[in-house]
Amino acid sequence: MGKCRLQGIAMGNAVSEVKKQADLVIGSNDDDGIAEYLSFLLKGIAPAQVGASPRNMSDGTG
Repeated sequence: MGKCRLQGIAMGNAVSEVKKQADLVIGSNDDDGIAEYLSFLLKGIAPAQVGASPRNMSDGTG
């Protein structure tokens, strides 16, 4: 049986402490971060496979 691990995801406009603890930081709500992340999920493409940092999908900072 496989194991399931939840991924900690923070929005780009979250406070620094939250982003430091997250596995992935997506774009802010103003930048449609949720829509961007959901499109990656629906396409079955991991964010890192399309040039985004595993820490931050929007601007590469972590």
